[in-house]
Amino acid sequence: MQVIIFGATGMVGKQLVQQALFKGYKVKAFGRNVFTTAFLKNDKLELVQGALFDAGEVLKAIKRV
Repeated sequence: MQVIIFGATGMVGKQLVQQALFKGYKVKAFGRNVFTTAFLKNDKLELVQGALFDAGEVLKAIKRV
């Protein structure tokens, strides 16, 4: 299964990313600061930097799922 988590750098988002990876999901983490957040290295994790309020960036992220 593949999921995209918006707000992946927030308190809840970080937990969702960890839980999804633990379950073996392919995870796309979307957020403004994804490259400065200390996510553990994982082959199933893709970081996508973007703003949730930018409809174009959100659409682009969703289309790549």
